[in-house]
Amino acid sequence: MIRSPLARRLLTLAVSAGLLGALVYAVQPARLWASLLAVDLPLFLLGGVCTPLVLLAKIFRWRLLARQIEPISLRDAAASYMHGLVLATITPFAAGEAARAMFLKPGNRARLTGKVIVDKLIDLSTVGVLAGLGMFAYPAWRLEWLGLVLVAGAPSGWLLLAFIGRTRLVRAEGRQGALAKAALVVDGLASTSPLLLFKSFALSLAGFAFYYLQSLLLLRAFAPGAPVLAVAAFPAITLSTILPIAFSGVGVREGTAVLLLAPFGVDEAAAFNAAFLQFVVVQVVPVMLWAIRRRPRLNVE
Repeated sequence: MIRSPLARRLLTLAVSAGLLGALVYAVQPARLWASLLAVDLPLFLLGGVCTPLVLLAKIFRWRLLARQIEPISLRDAAASYMHGLVLATITPFAAGEAARAMFLKPGNRARLTGKVIVDKLIDLSTVGVLAGLGMFAYPAWRLEWLGLVLVAGAPSGWLLLAFIGRTRLVRAEGRQGALAKAALVVDGLASTSPLLLFKSFALSLAGFAFYYLQSLLLLRAFAPGAPVLAVAAFPAITLSTILPIAFSGVGVREGTAVLLLAPFGVDEAAAFNAAFLQFVVVQVVPVMLWAIRRRPRLNVE
């Protein structure tokens, strides 16, 4: 087992580089370049306009969850979310995003970390259900069983959350040090009310609606004949990036896109370019702009 964080990071970078290189070789660089040159630029730019809408939906949801613990302005919610996104981009499984609460004022950071976990569970559940439904668009592959597993399994984390919240298995009282902080994290996670969960899920669906609209626009910028039904593949492509084997899912995302979009008649080069450049447009560019504008700093006041 590799224990060094630096060694793990280098390994994930190597895996991503290997996967990306293998895909580029398989699809052929000339085809990828020709696809880039033939892009419908106005449609591509229209897809890019969706990025602020995707980010705003996520920021509003984070603020909604965090306000159950303490008052937080939209500006502070946006700052902590973007700082977390910077760290998520450079850590496996986007684990750095868990540090989002560390960029808010001290006092309730442990409970706020619990809300970050709720936020990520909401995303995972939403994508799991959408990916499960998308499996029914592949009748020739007979993936209906996988779709049922994903749809049924997505809410399982919430059953565990409800059990922890009802039984209060972990309490902060009488505990010290790391155990006390862990108990506060669980308290922040389990104290989320049903109404708050409902509102958060609604914002999650809105965010993914903008995200998959962007996916379709970018795909059609490279493959004008791509059918609207191709959106059925997008949630599974998103779900593939949670595998902690590559840097920010690079290589895994593009390979999954090539595989899952092929039944819809999408050219391999178009699928690769659309998937890779959406990652650039929706995550890399905002992270770079934020990092240039404001260097992330932990709030230690």
